[in-house]
Amino acid sequence: MPAPPVDRPLRWIIGTAVGLALVALLVWSFVDPYRGTVDMFNEPSRPLDAPLTRTQAIEDLHEVYATFSSRHVAALHGPPSAVTDAYHREVASLPEQPTVLDVWRAASAMVSPIKDGHMVVAPYDPDAVETTVGFTFDGATLRLEGGDIVTSVDGVSVADLWREFNRFSTAESAAAARYDFARFLQRPERLAWLGAPGGGEGVRVGTADGEQVLEVAPRSQGHQGLVAEYRFEGDVGVLTVHECVASEEYSQVLREFFTAVQQRGVTRIAVDLRTNPGGTNSVAREFVTWLDVPEYVTWAASVRVGPWLIVNKPSQEVNERVPEPYRGEVFVLTSPATFSSAVDFADLLQGNGLATVVGEAPANNPTSYGDILRFQLPHSGLAWVTTYKLFVRVDGDPDPTRQLEPDIEVPADQALAEVLKS
Repeated sequence: MPAPPVDRPLRWIIGTAVGLALVALLVWSFVDPYRGTVDMFNEPSRPLDAPLTRTQAIEDLHEVYATFSSRHVAALHGPPSAVTDAYHREVASLPEQPTVLDVWRAASAMVSPIKDGHMVVAPYDPDAVETTVGFTFDGATLRLEGGDIVTSVDGVSVADLWREFNRFSTAESAAAARYDFARFLQRPERLAWLGAPGGGEGVRVGTADGEQVLEVAPRSQGHQGLVAEYRFEGDVGVLTVHECVASEEYSQVLREFFTAVQQRGVTRIAVDLRTNPGGTNSVAREFVTWLDVPEYVTWAASVRVGPWLIVNKPSQEVNERVPEPYRGEVFVLTSPATFSSAVDFADLLQGNGLATVVGEAPANNPTSYGDILRFQLPHSGLAWVTTYKLFVRVDGDPDPTRQLEPDIEVPADQALAEVLKS
């Protein structure tokens, strides 16, 4: 028996629905923030001294300019004039025979006016090295970890290196800039980026006692151990969250930590975020479920989708507390290495009056750009990372230059000692 015919109104409804779906898919293909991105960087960038044609170099710089303009919240109504001016200036300044290094320096100068700590252009090299001895920098004096004052690195004065760094840096705060500068001086490719000749077996540093060569070794690929772990020092429980990774491992550490806290009768805990590079905000939310607070305010966020900005306002969240929540004091330890979602972690607790922050201002500000998009430039192979969201701190202040200020400001390496003695 043949199927009954579909009447015309129903056919029209189905056809219209299918048509609208196809239009929506077509529109999304043009506005999806992730269009053209890569999940991970798999192919190493070309060597810094690899030659490019001038056309290839300009195409790579245009890729940076175009993707920034079409994705970043700061470019919603067109790229800021500082970026556009830098783009034209850097294109005009390219040599006739540019190298990958020339493109890297030019692209860095282009995006530097937007102080977005997540935004970076850099070579991807899984075999990269760094010095086995680190540096510290206070904005004026560079020192080796052993304490010796450094006057030059690879034959270039510290003042000249610092000046060049500030031409390229996207650091959101002075503390973050100082931290990045000291860290980058350990890396031979970053020294080339800053104008030092490099090319030796190590990194040459000049001190009052003469010149010495720092050995290099394969660069650490980030924290490789547990996502989080805990210990007890005196009457304080210390929870170290190495990365903001939502996982069963993290959940298990929280359960074990707060169970041990309860069994010991501990009433003071410290969450150590001093070396945490970030991850996902859900890690902070999960931590709050272990605190005896009925509700809390979350961050606001503006999300760029093509020419549109979707604004999500802060909301009052009901806290789904565990059956036996913790009711004691909470401290959060921060440093200039605390970054991204780890800053949000500290802001969530401080902004809701749930914790006392101890240490130094973190690497980026609570109101800041975030959620990264990864690209790889077509000719140089340089990694290019930008963002498409603007997060607003818990207290609602939209000022992206305002730091997260510790309640108790001490050098980061003394933060835990400060909690123990308080």
